Amino acid sequence: MPTMMRMVGGPRNFLRDLVDLDHERVLAFEPTETAGHRTNPTVPDRLVTRANPDSSRAVRRRRFSLNMGMGGMMAMMGSRGRMMEGGRGSGMAMAGINGRAFDMDRIDEKVRLVDFEIWEASGEMMAHPLHIHGVHFQVLSRGGVKPSIRDQGVRDTVLVKEPVELLVQFTQPASKAAPFMYHCHILEHEDNGMMGQFTAACYFS
Repeated sequence: MPTMMRMVGGPRNFLRDLVDLDHERVLAFEPTETAGHRTNPTVPDRLVTRANPDSSRAVRRRRFSLNMGMGGMMAMMGSRGRMMEGGRGSGMAMAGINGRAFDMDRIDEKVRLVDFEIWEASGEMMAHPLHIHGVHFQVLSRGGVKPSIRDQGVRDTVLVKEPVELLVQFTQPASKAAPFMYHCHILEHEDNGMMGQFTAACYFS
């Protein structure tokens, strides 16, 4: 049942089997000669300079729990281990965030432009890749300890199970008519309600 394996086994266990998360090769540079010009074989120590955000500037903290109860899990599966159609329209919340399934007519959070916030996210039953639209963020901690090298740098998606603290700054406006979303990046989960919406404006309305 590959679908069930993706939902329960989760990407985290797969990644741990595949690589050493603290010593993973992400990108290799191999300078070569092109068009008759000799390429400088020296790769700079730093490709880009970016100011390190200060968590003390965060004005509020929000908590997000990516929920998937066993009852909802079983309801998502047919007798042959396939996804059932209907999901959120079937009268049962298959998955959700903070106990609520996605509703496109509901704004879940309102944030203020330019503000820094700490978003604390965790996942039930398995690890969930959380993606936030319209922002980049920094992982401050995972399970109460300093993040590993895999969590460092500018992110827009992060794997969460144990509580993960994210320092988020909102620089892109989003209105009630066209809000941003945050959601699990596993297709079956977001399709069955593991999504939310937020606006970003100069003032709260």
